[in-house]
Amino acid sequence: MLRTPLVLLFGSLIVGCTVGDPGDDGGGDDQPGPNCGNGQVDQGEECDGGPTCSASCKNLPVPRLDVRVDKAAVSTELRSSNMITATLIGSNGFGGSVPLTAKVYDANNNELTAWTVTLNSPTASVPVDGSVDVVATVAIPSENKGLSGTLKITATPTAGGPAAQVASSTITAANTVSLPVTMNGGQCVYTGVQGQTKITVGTLVKMVNKGTGTMIFHSDGSGAGVPHQDTNTTTAINASYDKTVTTVTGQFNWYCHSPGPTPPSGTVTILPVAAQ
Repeated sequence: MLRTPLVLLFGSLIVGCTVGDPGDDGGGDDQPGPNCGNGQVDQGEECDGGPTCSASCKNLPVPRLDVRVDKAAVSTELRSSNMITATLIGSNGFGGSVPLTAKVYDANNNELTAWTVTLNSPTASVPVDGSVDVVATVAIPSENKGLSGTLKITATPTAGGPAAQVASSTITAANTVSLPVTMNGGQCVYTGVQGQTKITVGTLVKMVNKGTGTMIFHSDGSGAGVPHQDTNTTTAINASYDKTVTTVTGQFNWYCHSPGPTPPSGTVTILPVAAQ
């Protein structure tokens, strides 16, 4: 009577061993588990060593810097100042001080040095996973030394950071120089346009009425293609008297004949020069 339970017990032990042991640790047909740090990417691992690999052999997020401009294209004219805002964006843990450069290039990728660029800061302090704005001001001269260019703002993180990033804005300038005239106390005011303004043959000169009443513009530049405005006509508010300089004659004066004052107060001298 005592042998039966011993046989049953022995049999159950054999069965238990057969069911659970194909020769491994109980994992059945599974492949061996990850072995992080063995120099090879095993099943279940994304990497195995290196600065972008975690201690658990998972890929770490790669720090990233992006640069975007608020204006991909700008249309303007000669004798103008144009502001373009660049936004630097850090992600995946990137942040820090980023040196900046900004230059304008012509169609042949040569620097257009006649157009000057000023940054409001030579470096940008990018918050970690945040953004910061930098403003570039492009000053275009009154002389026609180029009517189109591409502004390139380059952000170069320090060694070990993300790659340098470049944001571009295409700028096109009409061959036009505007000379705005305002009014004060019923008299013409030439703020910002007094003195000598250099222009080029072929440039359109716009004498612009920014006052509170009509104006008549006069000039002694008829030999250069910029004669008097007929006194029987007037220039309305926000309109302009437009003439193209056709010949190099040295220089000429222009002024607001009506309502005045007449020269020499408020006289602007324009010197046409050959295109370069």
